[in-house]
Amino acid sequence: MRHHPLRTGHFGLLNLLVRNYTCAVTTALVFAFSVSASWAQIPDSISAESTISVLTVYAGDPVYSAWGHSALRVQDPESRIDAVFNWGTFDVTRPNFIPRFVYGDMLYQLSIEPMTRFMRGADAEQRDVVEQILNLSPQAIHEMWGLLKENLKEDNRSYQYDFVLDNCSTRLVDLLEATNSISLGEDRYVHTYRDMIDEYVHKRSWLDLGIDLVFGSLMDDTPDLRTRTFLPIYLMQILDDASGSNGAPLVREKRTLAEYGNDRSQAGLPWTVPLFWVLSASLMAMTIKGLRDKSLTAPARLDQWLLGVTGFMGLFLAGMWFVTQHWVTALNWNVGWLLPTHLAAAIVWSKWSGLRTYLRYSSYVMGIVLVLQIFLVQPIPPAMLPVAAALTFRFWGVSR
Repeated sequence: MRHHPLRTGHFGLLNLLVRNYTCAVTTALVFAFSVSASWAQIPDSISAESTISVLTVYAGDPVYSAWGHSALRVQDPESRIDAVFNWGTFDVTRPNFIPRFVYGDMLYQLSIEPMTRFMRGADAEQRDVVEQILNLSPQAIHEMWGLLKENLKEDNRSYQYDFVLDNCSTRLVDLLEATNSISLGEDRYVHTYRDMIDEYVHKRSWLDLGIDLVFGSLMDDTPDLRTRTFLPIYLMQILDDASGSNGAPLVREKRTLAEYGNDRSQAGLPWTVPLFWVLSASLMAMTIKGLRDKSLTAPARLDQWLLGVTGFMGLFLAGMWFVTQHWVTALNWNVGWLLPTHLAAAIVWSKWSGLRTYLRYSSYVMGIVLVLQIFLVQPIPPAMLPVAAALTFRFWGVSR
């Protein structure tokens, strides 16, 4: 997957068929500082004493801040500028915001705010902030300032947001590449997209489980080093290893601006795993008992409920795959055991003479998927693996 270059005069859209909707990598939901007002206050050029820094804000408690945030800081003592350029803002007043969000049509915008305001936001959420002052040539600083001014214009500041390919972090790398200011170091990472994302939500069990279910098999690919910059912490680490145009380290100085001692450990087992394993074992035991004492002679209301819930989940996953523009939810093989047709079977429950036949053949399909998931790129999430097995056995048992 390739990034488009940042172009002067306008932002080009990624040449992709689908785009992701996730709004996680942002710390602001509306403009904190008016772009039009700020535009009138910034000069045409900045002095040779200016510095440009990358600001990395660590993850916060709200879900939208779970993966952190990146922004660009520009300081010029001569013109007394200390401003933060932020590609992580969007307008919640845009018509049909929620439907667009669900569909995957998210316009993000570049905004500018004083550094003091930016830090107040981080302090309010008690999130660590790290600054990397970049080792840029005067020419690169001049060119970057020109790009920032151009992209602040009304016609240029919006872009189609993509959680992986085009967000607040990747835009900073676009700037560095557009000014020939960066040479990436050695790729020492081996994690897939899913592994990288899971690192930040491992302790948020329901969010972790939801992501694993909704994200398709494309997220089990291994990205290259350039693509890994979509996560702010990874961007910070990659910049530490990068070089400038002259071969010197790109980061001249690194310092912590705010530190709250946040617990970043992701060790331990998500509590959803033992929960669903216990529930699945209970369903399995109930089915075995029914088969032994021959009380499992017909599908029960429990089976109708199981069909309805799993069918609805499968229909949702299929919709995220085929109907929306989210490329990260495409090719999702969880629909192989969360069959959308289960929902129809639950609806026509008492009127369908072929219900037992449906349950039998659907259990065969689910069983095949259960076996094949060992070999597929996209495995069934650990918490859902016993659920898939228990459902397969249950539907086979009641169809006998």
